Amino acid sequence: MQIEGWNATAQAYDASYNNPVAIKCSEQIASDELSSMSKMWRKDGEEHFSTDNIVFIENNKSILFTSLTRDDSGIYSCCVKSPPETSYKCIEHLLTVVGGSVDLTTMLLHKTNDGEARNATTWSVLIADDHILNAIEGDTYYIKLFEENVTDVSCTMDGSMVAEVETTHIPAEYGDILIRSFNGSINTGNYTCNASYMQDNSTKELQVYFAAIESPLPNVYQEELDQDVVSGFTGAKFTNSFLFCVYLIVMYRM
Repeated sequence: MQIEGWNATAQAYDASYNNPVAIKCSEQIASDELSSMSKMWRKDGEEHFSTDNIVFIENNKSILFTSLTRDDSGIYSCCVKSPPETSYKCIEHLLTVVGGSVDLTTMLLHKTNDGEARNATTWSVLIADDHILNAIEGDTYYIKLFEENVTDVSCTMDGSMVAEVETTHIPAEYGDILIRSFNGSINTGNYTCNASYMQDNSTKELQVYFAAIESPLPNVYQEELDQDVVSGFTGAKFTNSFLFCVYLIVMYRM
């Protein structure tokens, strides 16, 4: 089975939210071509999963949820093949079901309880098994991706390299990458991050994926960082960079 990659990420509300949710097999494959293909759906890699609240539309082109619970969260794979192909290619869709309502979420996203704009916060987040980063506009996120002590971290978002993600000079206790002042229109997307680590005198490669979504919901593992500590780290980083530049200038003049 060949994995084509992330096709979409969706965040939906549970049964208290009345609008039905549908997942299309693929936006990239033309409708006529998709109709002629053999199609099957999987959830979290399993062909057999509960479909009590799912309706299959147009010969498996889409699945429609008649209701939602948090148990419906997961990775839904639409696997397709057409003759003479013998193996399926799968397009994966990540669905996260949360509680609450749209109005409540909008309020939490932009305002505090007293109606005033909230202050930006810095977080350290460990990406959990749901592969989701819930991020609030303007907040800064140190993101821990790997258990190992890794080097050479690089990330793509939706298949393209991203300059907005910092991957170097980050304290290991905070995270492996850094997104400053989260911007929903720029930073929302599907991330794939690669890194290296040493084991038994040989270099191993690791890969982690996650989706960043603008959402007021807390992450499974998150810790608010003290602003004084963060400011001290950024100040030290600036000082070291400045001194290094001065050193280079002096060496050049000598």
